[in-house]
Amino acid sequence: HGILLDDDLVYGLDYEADWQDGNKDAGIIKIGEKRTLSHNWTKAGEYLIQFKITTNGEEKNYQFLISIF
Repeated sequence: HGILLDDDLVYGLDYEADWQDGNKDAGIIKIGEKRTLSHNWTKAGEYLIQFKITTNGEEKNYQFLISIF
């Protein structure tokens, strides 16, 4: 499974993903581009995944809890 980032806006977007296990991803998605982010954890546990999306100078933060067995 992964997280699909789809920029159908008139601006590109910057993203940052904090997987809460010491690893982070960041990048730029151009107008109309799609990108699937995925991550593999090495230890079981609960992780509060945090995403920051910035487009046209506006920043939005998202988070969700995931359990890894």
